[in-house]
Amino acid sequence: MKFTDELKRRSQPIWNAIFDHPFIKELGNGTLSNESFFYFIVQDWLYLQAFSRVLCILASKAVSTEYVKMFAEHAAFAVEVESSMHPKLAKEKGLPFKELEKAQRAPITQAYTRHLLTVAHEGSFAEAVAAVIPCYWTYLLVGKRLTKSIPNDPVYAEWIKLYDSEDFGKTVAQVLELINKLSKKIDKREKMKIIENYMVSLKYEYLFWDQAYHLKSWPL
Repeated sequence: MKFTDELKRRSQPIWNAIFDHPFIKELGNGTLSNESFFYFIVQDWLYLQAFSRVLCILASKAVSTEYVKMFAEHAAFAVEVESSMHPKLAKEKGLPFKELEKAQRAPITQAYTRHLLTVAHEGSFAEAVAAVIPCYWTYLLVGKRLTKSIPNDPVYAEWIKLYDSEDFGKTVAQVLELINKLSKKIDKREKMKIIENYMVSLKYEYLFWDQAYHLKSWPL
């Protein structure tokens, strides 16, 4: 059994909760409110700024030049999505770019990005890889699930197709293959830490969708 099979088994209840969340269901059928989508785009734009930096840290910790190059390319892709895709989708939905520029991280965005940055700085290479996997894997699975019935809304359809694309699928496969290789060279303590980091990130993935749907912000 591959290590990713174990991660998948542990993940399934959380993935099911994500698939059943009204944000995902309404995005898929085109009925998600513009307000919730705006909120998501803004927070994801802020999230990707931190995520690209986490990937750069992974590149610096990589155990071979192959993975230095891989994570550098993934970081560049995250920056590209942040700098072009998100402003484009926002504009098509009527959200001015200036709203992105002045946005502040909401509670879950703040907590999730701090978690990733902490693990990237303080954890081993394998521990840090595990922490970023849920962002890759979950978006791929959501994209594949929603592409079975593309909504009429062109903006939602474009977002879905991005994460069900062949290129994104190859990117996710690279990271899953890497964690399988790394898992063969770790002890029991590090394995448990890897699983912990992975599961915490996956729970934040659920909370990120939930935050956008309910437009959650700081209470004070």
